[in-house]
Amino acid sequence: MERPLGYPSRKLHSVETRYPVYDRELLAISANLEHWACYVHGRHHTTIYTDHAALQHILGQNKLSSHQWHHLDKLQQHDYSIKYIPGAANVVADALSRIAYMRQDESVPVNAPAALGLLNVIELRISASEEWLNDVWEGYIHDVIFGPVLEYLQGNYSKADSKKAHRIRERAKSYLLQDGLLYHKPSGGKLCIPQYLQADVIREAHDTILGGAHVGVDKTSATVKSRHHWPKMTDLIEDWIVGYDVCHRVMHRNARPYGLLQALSIPLERDDRVNIGFITNLPVSEEGYEAVVTIIDPLTKRAQWIPVREAELTAESFATVFIAVYVCSRGRPVSIVSDRDTRFTSTFWQLLCKQLGITLRMTTAYHPQTDGQAEKANTTLETFLKAYIAQMTSPNQWS
Repeated sequence: MERPLGYPSRKLHSVETRYPVYDRELLAISANLEHWACYVHGRHHTTIYTDHAALQHILGQNKLSSHQWHHLDKLQQHDYSIKYIPGAANVVADALSRIAYMRQDESVPVNAPAALGLLNVIELRISASEEWLNDVWEGYIHDVIFGPVLEYLQGNYSKADSKKAHRIRERAKSYLLQDGLLYHKPSGGKLCIPQYLQADVIREAHDTILGGAHVGVDKTSATVKSRHHWPKMTDLIEDWIVGYDVCHRVMHRNARPYGLLQALSIPLERDDRVNIGFITNLPVSEEGYEAVVTIIDPLTKRAQWIPVREAELTAESFATVFIAVYVCSRGRPVSIVSDRDTRFTSTFWQLLCKQLGITLRMTTAYHPQTDGQAEKANTTLETFLKAYIAQMTSPNQWS
């Protein structure tokens, strides 16, 4: 008596999906022989049954492609023969590889999913089908999306001349009313689920063992979309799974481990390295300043803010301010950490730092966290300035 050992399967790669039917059928045979090599390798004879008749003559072909040569080379390791069976008789393999509700038959009318909807609901819901369908029908009445559509298709919508009625008429063209239930035509006649029952559908497709056993967003969405429809279904499913604590506790991570933090080394002495940043587009002060240069020592966390005029803040003028205000009082730093502002990337600033023996350590583009010292100092100053300006502009509030 024949008994099955197992049912291996795998997805086709992106290139394999574009293979001709003949090559895909040959790939299936090669992959199965490789999977069951422990049973078929060294066996006296193995018989392979397929519903693709042309594969019987693979050994007699005059010309073979590179893919066919690759798989045929694997097949030659075994003693086998390929026999053809009609597709109608290949019910064992087809039953495992085909899902009833995903078959597309052009001979089935558009309203046929109404009959299939009852079957799909029974498959997904543990409760009785009549009770579930009654809940769906009652949910349409108070639903903001499907309620007006149902009322319009039943001919009970009175506001025929309003703009709202026009939008509902256009929306109702995508739905079919049958036996008091709504079905969505563009999605293939899927049963529409009102808002208050959507969580129940997701719960049974994701949380229960019969439904999905805590699969991910893609598989849960595929399960729900194959049977039901409602607007923004994927967003709701994603929010449900992201907020489900059981999945966070038990699921393992498939992503690569994050790299170690490679922070900048701590200077050995103060003023060995400085972080420089700019704050621009500030309100003009009485002295005409509308920008600030932030210079902070990462070892002592001592910050110095230098007011400047933004119109004069070129590479040359900034170098003059930096040398006159900072270098003359604290000495020449060994290195400077800054962003990729045009002042720092200019040829003048590059040559000046080279002459002074200063190493420039500019941050990576779109990574402000590298210069976190200056960014944090800028945030502190901006908070003080906001409070000061608010107090000056609204004196009665503080009296």
